[in-house]
Amino acid sequence: MTQSASEWVVPPAHLTLADDALHIWRASLSLPPQRLLSLRQTLSPDEIARADRFRFPIHRDNFIAARGQLRAILSRYLGLEAAQIPFHYSAHRKPSLGLDTNIHFNLSHSQEMVLYAFTRGRELGVDIEWINAQFVTDDVAKHYFSPFEYAALNKLPEAIRHEVFFSIWTRKEAYIKAHGEGLSLPLHDFEVTVAPEETPKLLASRIEPTEVTLWSMVELHLHPHYKATVIVEGTDWHLNCWDYSP
Repeated sequence: MTQSASEWVVPPAHLTLADDALHIWRASLSLPPQRLLSLRQTLSPDEIARADRFRFPIHRDNFIAARGQLRAILSRYLGLEAAQIPFHYSAHRKPSLGLDTNIHFNLSHSQEMVLYAFTRGRELGVDIEWINAQFVTDDVAKHYFSPFEYAALNKLPEAIRHEVFFSIWTRKEAYIKAHGEGLSLPLHDFEVTVAPEETPKLLASRIEPTEVTLWSMVELHLHPHYKATVIVEGTDWHLNCWDYSP
């Protein structure tokens, strides 16, 4: 890797996404009204309609900020105006580029932060979660984690259990997003590492056992109140973590 998963820097003016690169960008969703208006003007009609269907303004603004900044970043890789970039959607609403390009991307947002991940020719998934200790209950862990993950979590000291819960959660969610099948992929049918000292990885998959050799995971350290994980095909890639600013 070219840098650690906790080293976030400003990207160079001339940016290249090489075949062996994994680029992660972090950005804020808390934007001033003028910036939101500018980003809204780059969205497609269906994206604007989707934004306007949100009941609460904060959710509408977060969607505009997340999708508008995605377009702004993609424009740097593609050499196109942000408004000209077409998207296609899978049956489970996973977006991809509607262009003859091998750029793959994924995004995730939570609270006031959004993450974007980009590769060439590799499937990938990214997830970020705000650490909310009130969400962590025994019933939630038992329902969403495999028996192995649930047992391993409960062996840990109670003081760190809520943070580890979200490490597990983001690892599983990133894997689901990489598959692009949403929650139709059963959460109990695959397992990830749990203990804080273990390297993040896919341990087992009853969906397809050979999957464990095809993917690699990285935990992204971006803020004390968040957990985040990216999963990508292969191991022969180099990581760069970029801070986005317009």
